[in-house]
This record gives sequence, C-alpha cells and structure tokens, in this order.
Amino acid sequence: MFDRLTRALRRAKPEPAAPTLAARLASYPPYDAPHVGWGRAITLEQAEENLAHLKAVLPQRLAIVGQLLRDDAGIDIEPALAAPLEQGPALASALNRWVGERWPVLHEPRMRFGEDWKFSRREGADIAYSLALDVALVLGELIVRGNPAWRWGVDRDKANLRDGMASARRLVLLADRVGRAPRGFEVDVEAIVVERLCTIDYANAHLTHMDSWRRVVDEAQRGLTWAAYL
Repeated sequence: MFDRLTRALRRAKPEPAAPTLAARLASYPPYDAPHVGWGRAITLEQAEENLAHLKAVLPQRLAIVGQLLRDDAGIDIEPALAAPLEQGPALASALNRWVGERWPVLHEPRMRFGEDWKFSRREGADIAYSLALDVALVLGELIVRGNPAWRWGVDRDKANLRDGMASARRLVLLADRVGRAPRGFEVDVEAIVVERLCTIDYANAHLTHMDSWRRVVDEAQRGLTWAAYL
C-alpha cells in the first residue's frame, strides 16, 4: 500500500517548469570580441583582429547557440549547416518564428539600433546582443556554406565609412564584384538580427509574418543579390 501511495504521489507531482529564455541567458557565454565599436572608433587593424577572432571561435559559438536552441526550442541547427541549400531556408524560418515567440521578453526600452549596440561588450545586462550575434552567425554560415562566393570579412568600404554606415569596419558577409556591379556585395547579418531585437516591442508580429530571414538566406545562396548586374 505504501508503495502504491508513493507512486501515486510521484505521478501527481507537477513537472518542474522549463527555464525561461532570460534564465538560460544568465549563464550564456558572452561573445568576447577583442575590440568593440565601429567606423572611425576602431582602426582597420583592430577590425581585422575582430575578424581573426571570429574565425577562431566560430565553431565554438555555433555549438553554444546550437545547444541553447535545442534546449529552448527543440531546434537542431546541424542538419541545415550540413545541407544548407536543402535545409537552410527552413532553418531561417524556424529561427524567425522562435525569435517572434521568445525574444519579446529580452527587449528593453534602452535597446536601440545605434550606439548602445555597436559599442556594447555583449555581456551582463547586454548578453542578448551575444545571442543576437550568434544567431547571425548561424544565418551567415547557411549563406557561406550554401554559396562559396560569400565569406566573412570586414567592411573596408571608404564610402560606407565616410557616410557613417552601420557596417563600417564591422564584420559582415562579403562577395566580390561581378558583371557590371560598381562594387562588391555585403550582407550585414548581425545588423539584421539586432534590428529585430531592438524593434520587437512594436514590429514583432509584422516581422514574424514577413519571414524576411528566409528570404535573405535563400536569395544570398542563389546569388540573387547580384543577379541584376550580370
């Protein structure tokens, strides 16, 4: 009888609640770039050091965000990274939906698509920026692995530096000039993801429905970004 009572109590005991995303981020390893900032606030040499660091830690960062995605959403990024053309766009869609569902609680009023992000060390109260960068690395790798014309690099464009473009001397995806194009091509994947974090308080439903991340991955993989110049 005692055994039956024990089993009944065990069955009646509620399952522990799953950790919130904010709780998971409390132990999330920050992305420790050698230098923070952008544009004229950092030198080209420092920007290149940031690039070398990214290349060195990229596998580790993919593993870190991959584990969080498995735990928080049941999303496995490995199949899409192994077969980016076949599964990459679908993973981008899954990430877009997950962000729409789970990121609103990460947004804070001070988060704006500007200096707060570009000079952040992505740690402590700013750890969401590390998560955003890691998600951007996943999207970027889907593009790079799906179309080897793309590579991780530094935006060294003097016009972008002069005009104060957010990508100036930051890490972006680059592709060489083709056909009649006046210059090479770039995709600032981190800016795409961070902008979502910074606007999720008022544009979440619209951006989730648009599923623009899938379009970015699909078009970059297929070279549609420069098709008009061929």
